[in-house]
Amino acid sequence: MASIFLFGTMAYAAEFRVDYLETDGDLLKVEGWASNKKITLVLQDAVTGEIYDVRILDSDYETGFSALIRPNRNGTFRISVIAEDETNPSEVEIYFMAESDRRRIEQAVSSGTMEELKEAFAGTDAVKLYELTTEDGMDNSLIGEALYYFRETMNDEKHPEELLTLAAAVASLKQKKDIESLDVILAEIEKFGTEIDCRVLYEGMDNAGKKAVAERIAAQQLDFSNINDSFKEAVILGGLESCTMWSHAAEYLAAAEITAYDDANQIDKEFIEQNTAGKKFLSLTALEKETERLLSLKNSASAGGHSGGGGGSSGRKSPVQSGVPYIPKAEEPEGTEETENKTKIVFEDVSEEHWAFEAINFMHWEGIVQGYQNCFRPDNFLTRAELVQMLCRVFSLDGGKECTFDDIESTSWYYPALCTAQERGLILGDGSCFKPDMNITRQDMAVIIYRFARECGFEIGDKQMYFADDDEFGEYAKESIHLLAGCGIINGYEDGNFYPMGSATRAHATQMVYKIVSKSR
Repeated sequence: MASIFLFGTMAYAAEFRVDYLETDGDLLKVEGWASNKKITLVLQDAVTGEIYDVRILDSDYETGFSALIRPNRNGTFRISVIAEDETNPSEVEIYFMAESDRRRIEQAVSSGTMEELKEAFAGTDAVKLYELTTEDGMDNSLIGEALYYFRETMNDEKHPEELLTLAAAVASLKQKKDIESLDVILAEIEKFGTEIDCRVLYEGMDNAGKKAVAERIAAQQLDFSNINDSFKEAVILGGLESCTMWSHAAEYLAAAEITAYDDANQIDKEFIEQNTAGKKFLSLTALEKETERLLSLKNSASAGGHSGGGGGSSGRKSPVQSGVPYIPKAEEPEGTEETENKTKIVFEDVSEEHWAFEAINFMHWEGIVQGYQNCFRPDNFLTRAELVQMLCRVFSLDGGKECTFDDIESTSWYYPALCTAQERGLILGDGSCFKPDMNITRQDMAVIIYRFARECGFEIGDKQMYFADDDEFGEYAKESIHLLAGCGIINGYEDGNFYPMGSATRAHATQMVYKIVSKSR
């Protein structure tokens, strides 16, 4: 006898059960036991409470009781049984479906076309028949669509009914783009013996990262022929996109198995990590091309270089320094002149041939910038907070009492500098947040440096210089860039562009501030 779907238990606690009758699939057989008592059996609509059938039955001690019931439509019904002398009925809810409808749905699941599957699942019948979990308002026809693709790509490895829970989870993911649906998908796939690449990496992600993965998977046509490739790509790209610290990008880039990154030295790897963390890539191929471009850009910048530029936030953190990133003004070695100190090689990665050598050495000896042990890492990007800290030192600004940005903690090393800058109107953020740990874009850096310089009486003048990509500047940044370029504080690239949305490096910022310091002395 085929089992009928019951809401809750199979009702054995109530001493009866319900099944479809084998010889007539449109009849329900109710049978149970109640020890020589009269039994009242009631069939009613589970939603409206409307009563369709009432039976008075005898229950024999040995054979119990039984009855055949024919519901008049598909739907959810409540069957109640109460024995004489009892006050509380035993009851169960069932979803009844006519035999012809069951056979139609089963046929569609087994061998139907995509349209037949979508039609079968468009209503509630198929969902109830197979006891699938869905939510109100969802387009269940997507279950049929997903099942069709799975059935076609499985090569008869699994019976279609075994794929229904997976198909329902895929349909849910496509509509909700949620972590829970993706977790069901992964669990179902692993039940089939398929090992999922990058599963450990995924489990270690925070909810923001998992959400990014779910959104990427939801946008794909998921099938068993490429599940590992699809999931691996989604984890790597979703992980990079959700990175709030550039150092976290390393594990995703390593998983991508990109030759240019794998073969790079540690400094170059960090450069790639800073420029890919927080960015959205459409594919692993796009990530690979960007990695190669970044290495080419870094090598050309290290070999030649260009002058300082502007700022903003790109979404990647620069290297984290332990403690407050400040060193006192260096004491001059005994028996040497100050000018000699400022021309000595201080950092191993900034040779005398480096385009920003003079600026970096001078600013270091003035106690304005510091390095990382014996290195300065000139090509590393600068964060928004690091720039403000540097400028407060340069212009000797302090005394701020409170910072009202929502994303600034009073215990942060940069808190005093941001308090001072905000109270003076030198930084505005986006109104509620400043995003201190995000890389600063060239145009935002120009704006903030311009404000500091004007606040402290630096003579900028009214001469303006324009760039080939002026139309890409934000309106708020145009005046600052044009005026700073006009007085020689910033220059563009050799191709005549300023590249306002590019991230400013430590060398760029140091060179730019050095020019201001030099002009003011």
